Amino acid sequence: MSIPATSIEKANPVLNSHQLALRGMLLAFFGYIFFSCQDVLMAINTQFYSALQLTWINCLTVLTTLVVVLIARKGWRGLKVVLHTDHLKTHLLRGAMVAIGTGLVFIAIRDVPLPNFYAIIFIGPILAVSLSSVFLKEHVTFLKIVVLLIGFAGLLISLNPGSEGFNMHSIYVVIAACFFGSSALMGRFLSRKDTALSLMFYPVLMAVIFFTVPVIIGFKSIALVHLPQVMITGGFTTIAFFLTSHAYKMAPIYLIVPCQFLQFFWGSIAHAVMNNALPERSVAIGAMLIILSNLFIIGLQLRQKHNEQKQEAL
Repeated sequence: MSIPATSIEKANPVLNSHQLALRGMLLAFFGYIFFSCQDVLMAINTQFYSALQLTWINCLTVLTTLVVVLIARKGWRGLKVVLHTDHLKTHLLRGAMVAIGTGLVFIAIRDVPLPNFYAIIFIGPILAVSLSSVFLKEHVTFLKIVVLLIGFAGLLISLNPGSEGFNMHSIYVVIAACFFGSSALMGRFLSRKDTALSLMFYPVLMAVIFFTVPVIIGFKSIALVHLPQVMITGGFTTIAFFLTSHAYKMAPIYLIVPCQFLQFFWGSIAHAVMNNALPERSVAIGAMLIILSNLFIIGLQLRQKHNEQKQEAL
C-alpha cells in the first residue's frame, strides 16, 4: 500500500501495513453497520418525508457537525487544514459523482424492484476492486477476486433479482453504480494525499449544493414527533462517513468491499427484527456466503502477512 509511513511503520513496515489494513477493514465493518442503521431509519422516515429531503438533511448534518467540531477543537485553522488540498478538482469531481449518482438512484428507485436495484448497485464496488489494480497499483490476486465474487454471488442469491425489473430506469442505476465505483477509486487515491476528514467533507458539501434547490422547492417541515429520529439518522450518517473515510485511508479497496456487502446482511437482520419474522432461506444462504467471503478475505490477508514476514526473516 502506498500510504505515507509513520515512524512506527518505518521500523516494521510489513507488520504495520497489514495491521493498518486490517484496522481499516474493522472501521469499514462498523461504518457499514451504521450505514445500515441509517437505511432502516430512512425507510421509516420516508413514510412521511421525501428521500431527497432526508438525504439532504443527513448530508447537512454531517457537514455541520464536521465544521463545528473542527472549529471547536482547532479554531478556524482546523477547517483550513481540511479545505487545503492540492487535488481540489479531484475532490469536487468525486463529490459531484456521489451527488449525481445519488440523484439517479432517487429517479430510478421507484421503478426498479429493490432486489434488482441492489444487484446492480453493488456492481460498483466490484468495478472499483477490478480497476484498483490498474490505476492504484494495489495487489489484487485472482484468488481475492474469486472470494469477492463469492460474496457478490451470496448477495444475488439473497436478493433473487428478476428479469421483469430490468427496465430503462435500470440504466440510471448502472450509471450510479459506475459513479460510486469511480468515487471509491478516487477516495482511495486521495487518501494517500489528504486527510480522512477531507474525504468526508467534499462529498457531503457537493451533495448539499446539488440538492438544496430541489429540496427547498418541495420542502416539508419536520414534525416535532419525528425530529428525534431524523436527528438520530443524521448522527448515524455522520459516524458512518467518519469511519469509512478513515477505512479508505488505511485499507485497500478489496478489503473494504466485503464489509460493504455486509450492509445488506445487517439490513436484512433489522428488517427481520422489525417485522418479527425469520429471514427467507435464500437470504440466509446468501448471508452465509457473504460472511464467508469476509472471513476468506481476512484469512488471505493474514496469510500474506505471514508469508512476507517469513521472507523478511530469511
